[in-house]
Amino acid sequence: MFRFICNKVFLKQDINKYPSLIRFLSNYPINPNSFRVSYLINSCGLSEEKAISVSEKVQFQTPTKPDLVLNLFKNHDFPDTHISKIIEKLPKLLQYDVDKTLKPKLEYFQSLGLSGPDLAKVLSSDPLPLSISLEEQIKPSVDYLKSILQTDSNVVSVLKRSVWVLMEKTQKSLAPNIEVLQSHGVPDSNISKLLVTHPRSFLRSVQRFKEIVEEVKKMEADPTKYVFCKMFQRLASMSESSKEVKFGVFKKWGWSDDMILSVFKACPDCFAFSESTLMMKMDFLVHKMGCDPLLIAKNPEVLTYSMEKKLVPRYSVIQTLMSNGLVPKDLNKARLLTLSNQGFLEKFVTKFENEVPELVNVYQGK
Repeated sequence: MFRFICNKVFLKQDINKYPSLIRFLSNYPINPNSFRVSYLINSCGLSEEKAISVSEKVQFQTPTKPDLVLNLFKNHDFPDTHISKIIEKLPKLLQYDVDKTLKPKLEYFQSLGLSGPDLAKVLSSDPLPLSISLEEQIKPSVDYLKSILQTDSNVVSVLKRSVWVLMEKTQKSLAPNIEVLQSHGVPDSNISKLLVTHPRSFLRSVQRFKEIVEEVKKMEADPTKYVFCKMFQRLASMSESSKEVKFGVFKKWGWSDDMILSVFKACPDCFAFSESTLMMKMDFLVHKMGCDPLLIAKNPEVLTYSMEKKLVPRYSVIQTLMSNGLVPKDLNKARLLTLSNQGFLEKFVTKFENEVPELVNVYQGK
């Protein structure tokens, strides 16, 4: 190729007379992707490795269309980091017609109340909505969501958690799954709340959805109460093996099957944690705090408390007070966990602040 160019440049002259030029061109072979790679690096913020990979998926030869796309995003207050992620995940956007394809979608999302950095964050996690039809797919999907959720703000909350609800495949299961809950007596208000907070719970086959609902019903949960939805969501988030592992953690601490089921019904969020986290919390509560495992089963919400923000600070405060003789050593530490943050602060921190000036720092983990 470089000999061809040299021949053109030197009007068919013998390029062998210019050995230094031949060596120079040999070191810099002409790459048809070089412009695209350079553009993706310098204008889109991609790394060299990613730019090389992405350049194989686009065909633009000039910066005209890509510049319009990037300027559109920037004019809608998209941060550069999010623009880079969007282009990396869906590079063909750089070849889209801005006025016909992209701008109307951004303006539509903006009309719902989703714009700027918030919209950029949503699309950088998954830019596929920018590649589907606004009139035939996005608007009908939003209209359906609005019929369930009532308000634009609720729709936006769902989109922030999962834009997959806009996709055609998702829509085919979303409506039937909602109907499954309705057929079992779950109030629309609870369905709406579940959809807003955990839209991914609905992103599964209708058959699997029905199986999970039936499993919750076998646990004798009341469909009219929101805890039914919470139990459903938690089961939907766990595989069968994961569920068995987590149930097994509590069996190691002497809980019966009935107790575990009772805990699951009372506080499904306890099962949101990994096996190692559950074991760590149980070990801390039993061996450090002196809690009876059976008492924990009666107050399972303590398992949802943060080790760093709640369990350890409270334990440290009580240990400090005990070492200063300000509270009895046989104080029931377990019951301290059920106090509200304000209640604990007033009863065990503020009350003894004069006697132990460093107590506030202990509580704050400093």
